[in-house]
Amino acid sequence: MSSSRVEPAQSSLSVGFMLLPEFTLTALAGFSDTLRLSADDSFKSRQKYCSWTIMGVDGKSVRSSSGVEVKVWEPLRRPIDFDCVVVIGGLVEGHRAIDRRILEYLREAHKTGCLVAGLCTGSFALAYAGLMDNRTTCVHWFHKPDFQRAFPELRCVTDTVFYEDGNCLTCAGGGVAGDVAAHLIERFCGPARAQIGASGMLMESVKGIRAPQPHLEAEWFQRIPDADLRRCILTMDQNIRRPLTIKELAGKARLSKYRLERLFKSQLGVSAASFFRALRLAHANKAVLYSRRQLTDIAAEFGFSDASHFSKCFLDMFGISPSKVRNLGLDDAVTALSSASEEQPVVVASLLQGHLFFSSQMDGAAQSVKNTLTSEMASTA
Repeated sequence: MSSSRVEPAQSSLSVGFMLLPEFTLTALAGFSDTLRLSADDSFKSRQKYCSWTIMGVDGKSVRSSSGVEVKVWEPLRRPIDFDCVVVIGGLVEGHRAIDRRILEYLREAHKTGCLVAGLCTGSFALAYAGLMDNRTTCVHWFHKPDFQRAFPELRCVTDTVFYEDGNCLTCAGGGVAGDVAAHLIERFCGPARAQIGASGMLMESVKGIRAPQPHLEAEWFQRIPDADLRRCILTMDQNIRRPLTIKELAGKARLSKYRLERLFKSQLGVSAASFFRALRLAHANKAVLYSRRQLTDIAAEFGFSDASHFSKCFLDMFGISPSKVRNLGLDDAVTALSSASEEQPVVVASLLQGHLFFSSQMDGAAQSVKNTLTSEMASTA
């Protein structure tokens, strides 16, 4: 990459990029191209209203996850020179041991009040640097299990494409890096200049932090046209262990309780409470089928008052109690539950049949538990 540079003082927004090994090339391209299009008049690509550079700790090229290498332009510059420092990650395996000099630089930038942004799994770098303590981190739904394993004490969200908390901004994936750039251009350079970059990138509009993150794993979720409804469902999924009241859910979604209920009824054919209960039962069903955990523990984990309450809800939904399910063989149990779920509304049936958010991760975890359980049974036979 090359640039037509001007002194940072002449620009309204100055950005310093740092690339982690195996970074997502789309994130760098999307962010820098949106800057480029907004930075000059008539798309001449001069760094006039926005300026940027790519920094590194040793001057070497950095290999992206796609194999394309990007040359570092200069050593780490003083954070005070920038309005925003952006660290871009990609493959989790590519930066489990992040260079301590990068982490120190992020801490220094944060102390100066500079906005520190983590694109894609660059959010992991911010967390490793300790910047996300007592803050909320936005991660891609696919990497939520990785983030929770690495930072079990930190709060993460997957219901938005990016999230800003204090002077820390985290972004779910490379595909929305241009939206993050447009968001910052709007702040530092004004909405008209942000729209220039957004139009040049063929964005329909400049997304804000409330734009919902799509979950490609669940086809039924993709088919929901209303963004407010998708956001409500994602909020439910995030609070699966501490069920929200419908009033609380409406408050988080900034909707009236009446509109929230109308959305669920008109688009999904069920009440919000019924959907939330089905979502919790769908998750709990995994634990019933693929673990030996006590029903009391499962009930507590998925927001039921006690084992009796959980068993009643399970029986009402499936026509069979969870204890009886465990007395069936696994294949018979899955068949029985799948058959019972077909009597429910289409979306509820999809949930109960395992078409959850993070379905690949949930199925993988279930398969791991199943394999372990099978092995244990074989060893004791």
